[in-house]
Amino acid sequence: DPLAPIARRPNTGVWLIRPLLGSSRAEIEGFLAARRLCARRDPSNVKLDFLRNRIRHELLPLLERRYNPALRKALARAAQALEEDDAVLESLAEAVLRRAGVMGRRRVALNARGLNVAPLPVRRRALRLAAGRAGAALNRLTQTHLDALVILAAATKGETHLPGAIASRLGDTLVIKHVSHR
Repeated sequence: DPLAPIARRPNTGVWLIRPLLGSSRAEIEGFLAARRLCARRDPSNVKLDFLRNRIRHELLPLLERRYNPALRKALARAAQALEEDDAVLESLAEAVLRRAGVMGRRRVALNARGLNVAPLPVRRRALRLAAGRAGAALNRLTQTHLDALVILAAATKGETHLPGAIASRLGDTLVIKHVSHR
């Protein structure tokens, strides 16, 4: 059902409410009318001060007129495919962590060899999950941090600093542990 934006994220217990990307305004308004429901309008959605609104009201219509009249449907299909890919990567990364990792309180120890046999996207995702479980601030963890973790996992020694954590390569083990900032 394209008008069912509520979905459970696999393996997390988290329920997400997503924008109705795959539904047109006419479909949504028809859905509401059939159920005698009133639409709620957010006045901020028409203000061009926000980038999201300039994209919605200016860029998307331009791209539809000049390049692809079905652009919104194509973007919705791409978003759906990416969501499915994301779920698979998350599941594979969880499996890598179960096989290669030992979780402690604010500390994760990973068998580097077991981790390094995973494909790079899965390895990167597993390292992100491990960093979060060790107490790193995921909202500040960048691609640069993840790349440093991948390099460290392939090295024989060294360390790298993450927001809220430190990772060290000790023999065959990559340890990520929480550090509190004073």
